[in-house]
Amino acid sequence: MLMDTCDETATDGTTDGTTDGSAGDGPDPFEWTDFGAAPGVQTGHLEVPVDVDDPSKGTFDLFMARHLATDPAARIGTLLVNPGGPGFGGSDYGIYAD
Repeated sequence: MLMDTCDETATDGTTDGTTDGSAGDGPDPFEWTDFGAAPGVQTGHLEVPVDVDDPSKGTFDLFMARHLATDPAARIGTLLVNPGGPGFGGSDYGIYAD
Protein backbone atom coordinates (compact mmCIF):
# COMPACT_ATOMS: atom_id res chain seq x y z
CA MET A 1 0.00 0.00 0.00
CA LEU A 2 1.21 3.46 -0.78
CA MET A 3 0.41 6.62 1.07
CA ASP A 4 1.46 9.53 -1.10
CA THR A 5 1.41 13.10 0.08
CA CYS A 6 2.11 14.49 -3.40
CA ASP A 7 -0.82 16.13 -5.13
CA GLU A 8 0.95 18.39 -7.62
CA THR A 9 -0.53 18.71 -11.08
CA ALA A 10 1.77 17.33 -13.78
CA THR A 11 2.27 19.09 -17.08
CA ASP A 12 -0.25 16.82 -18.81
CA GLY A 13 -3.01 17.70 -16.33
CA THR A 14 -2.90 14.53 -14.24
CA THR A 15 -2.46 14.80 -10.49
CA ASP A 16 -0.32 11.72 -10.04
CA GLY A 17 2.82 12.50 -12.02
CA THR A 18 2.07 9.99 -14.77
CA THR A 19 2.26 10.91 -18.41
CA ASP A 20 0.07 9.99 -21.35
CA GLY A 21 2.20 6.90 -22.02
CA SER A 22 3.58 8.14 -25.35
CA ALA A 23 7.21 8.26 -24.19
CA GLY A 24 8.35 4.69 -24.73
CA ASP A 25 7.16 1.15 -25.08
CA GLY A 26 6.84 0.43 -21.35
CA PRO A 27 3.69 -0.55 -19.49
CA ASP A 28 0.67 1.73 -19.32
CA PRO A 29 1.06 4.50 -16.75
CA PHE A 30 -0.40 3.92 -13.32
CA GLU A 31 -3.81 5.49 -12.88
CA TRP A 32 -5.21 6.73 -9.58
CA THR A 33 -8.97 7.08 -9.08
CA ASP A 34 -10.81 8.92 -6.34
CA PHE A 35 -12.00 6.72 -3.49
CA GLY A 36 -15.51 8.03 -2.82
CA ALA A 37 -15.80 6.80 0.77
CA ALA A 38 -12.83 8.86 1.99
CA PRO A 39 -12.16 12.41 0.74
CA GLY A 40 -8.58 13.07 -0.41
CA VAL A 41 -7.89 9.38 -0.99
CA GLN A 42 -7.10 7.75 -4.30
CA THR A 43 -6.73 4.08 -5.12
CA GLY A 44 -5.38 2.06 -8.01
CA HIS A 45 -4.25 -1.34 -9.15
CA LEU A 46 -0.77 -2.25 -10.32
CA GLU A 47 0.01 -5.44 -12.20
CA VAL A 48 3.34 -6.78 -10.95
CA PRO A 49 5.33 -9.89 -11.84
CA VAL A 50 5.37 -12.84 -9.46
CA ASP A 51 9.09 -13.19 -10.28
CA VAL A 52 10.79 -10.18 -11.87
CA ASP A 53 13.60 -12.45 -13.14
CA ASP A 54 11.15 -14.88 -14.79
CA PRO A 55 8.12 -13.08 -16.28
CA SER A 56 6.73 -16.40 -17.53
CA LYS A 57 5.61 -17.12 -13.94
CA GLY A 58 2.79 -14.60 -14.38
CA THR A 59 1.60 -11.51 -12.58
CA PHE A 60 -0.69 -10.50 -9.76
CA ASP A 61 -2.77 -7.42 -8.99
CA LEU A 62 -1.46 -5.14 -6.24
CA PHE A 63 -4.07 -2.80 -4.72
CA MET A 64 -2.64 0.56 -3.72
CA ALA A 65 -4.03 3.56 -1.84
CA ARG A 66 -2.69 7.03 -1.27
CA HIS A 67 -3.83 9.79 1.02
CA LEU A 68 -3.20 13.20 -0.54
CA ALA A 69 -1.76 16.10 1.43
CA THR A 70 -4.48 18.40 2.76
CA ASP A 71 -2.03 21.32 2.76
CA PRO A 72 0.31 21.15 -0.27
CA ALA A 73 2.59 23.83 1.26
CA ALA A 74 3.23 21.54 4.24
CA ARG A 75 3.78 18.42 2.13
CA ILE A 76 6.78 16.43 3.38
CA GLY A 77 7.09 13.55 0.92
CA THR A 78 5.94 9.99 0.46
CA LEU A 79 5.48 7.27 3.04
CA LEU A 80 5.26 3.66 1.86
CA VAL A 81 3.47 1.34 4.27
CA ASN A 82 3.53 -2.44 3.95
CA PRO A 83 2.31 -4.10 7.14
CA GLY A 84 3.26 -7.55 5.88
CA GLY A 85 1.04 -10.47 6.56
CA PRO A 86 -0.74 -12.69 6.86
CA GLY A 87 -3.71 -10.85 8.19
CA PHE A 88 -6.05 -8.16 6.98
CA GLY A 89 -5.31 -5.98 3.96
CA GLY A 90 -3.11 -3.06 4.88
CA SER A 91 -4.81 -0.58 2.54
CA ASP A 92 -6.90 0.72 5.46
CA TYR A 93 -3.74 2.39 6.82
CA GLY A 94 -3.58 4.63 3.77
CA ILE A 95 -7.28 5.12 3.28
CA TYR A 96 -8.12 6.18 6.82
CA ALA A 97 -4.86 7.94 7.83
CA ASP A 98 -5.21 11.40 9.38
